[in-house]
Amino acid sequence: MEVGSVDAHFSDEFQVLKQAGHACHVFSVEHWEDGLLKIKPAIPVGQKVLYRGWMMKLPEYAQLQAKLAERDAQLLISTEQYKSAHYLSSWYPHCQQNTPETVFLHDEDLVETINRLNWSAYFVKDQVKSLTTTRGSKAKTAAEIREILSELLTYRGEWEGGICIRRWEDLIVESEERFFIWKGRAYCKDGNVPPWLGEMIPAIGSPFFSMDIAFNRQGKPRIVEIGDGQVSSIKNWPLDAFVHIFAGE
Repeated sequence: MEVGSVDAHFSDEFQVLKQAGHACHVFSVEHWEDGLLKIKPAIPVGQKVLYRGWMMKLPEYAQLQAKLAERDAQLLISTEQYKSAHYLSSWYPHCQQNTPETVFLHDEDLVETINRLNWSAYFVKDQVKSLTTTRGSKAKTAAEIREILSELLTYRGEWEGGICIRRWEDLIVESEERFFIWKGRAYCKDGNVPPWLGEMIPAIGSPFFSMDIAFNRQGKPRIVEIGDGQVSSIKNWPLDAFVHIFAGE
């Protein structure tokens, strides 16, 4: 795309944010892939900026931070803060009691680890993504885990950050809801933040992240996933509700 055009996935957000009075800048993905940062309009010197777009791997995000610093601009979310919400191993220690038990391992440790855990079922992913094909991410044996890991390599090219094995929990799929946390405050799609949510927000060090929460069969809320807010989809949120997060900024 040419500098100034917006990816179709984010074009509606872009327009509504602009209408709400936020300064919005676009950078060229094609130039970025060549290591060049071309932004339109130019970011003012000293400006703090929030990235909004597709997921970036950690080295790529660090490069974006460095390129902006060369222009005397600053990412509001540093690379370390990005990692704190983007990588499961970074946010997991802050909310172990509210999320499925998880182990982190290398491929060579797989069989020994599975034999030791002996869980009834496993949820398999890398640090940032699970398998979204019809095969799904649930496994019951080491062989099935290897099958999922092989498909992850096929579709993603790597296990980003390493392998994560989570204890399978019987969650009510239709109860899952996405929340956004901005500067310590929780937001939900209809504006009615449940009273129990505050106690579940982990202190992960980032000012902007998403939390996906679902209920188990016993009626207890469980954290399914946490992600950097900049690269988290709004899912079924109304656009106005998402933009409201940044009101007054």
